[in-house]
Amino acid sequence: MQHIRNFAELTADIGSAGQPTLKQFSNIARNGYEGVINLAMLDHQDAIESEGSAVTSLGMSYFHIPVSFDAPKPSHIRLFCELMDTLGVSGIDTGGPPALSQGDRKPFANNLDKLLCKSAKN
Repeated sequence: MQHIRNFAELTADIGSAGQPTLKQFSNIARNGYEGVINLAMLDHQDAIESEGSAVTSLGMSYFHIPVSFDAPKPSHIRLFCELMDTLGVSGIDTGGPPALSQGDRKPFANNLDKLLCKSAKN
């Protein structure tokens, strides 16, 4: 996992990273991750057209929330948090409680915003 750009283990079950290569998705699956949430725009220079099918062929779930890294919006964070809630309620281990409480949403969104801004600068 150390070869994946900007990889950070947020919890035992949740990681964050820059765009992995197709080969690195196999490593992600081997490390026990159950899904990928792609936040990049389709026209990003590192975007992989077949990313969704590559990820699902490895047995992981795939979700895409296109975020313009130079202009993330609260709606992007809200959608991400709703997805995490849905995954937790559906039984997919998101590394936290079954659903984010109202009190947990703001700190989580703030940390996600920091990661997005840091990624945009790199």
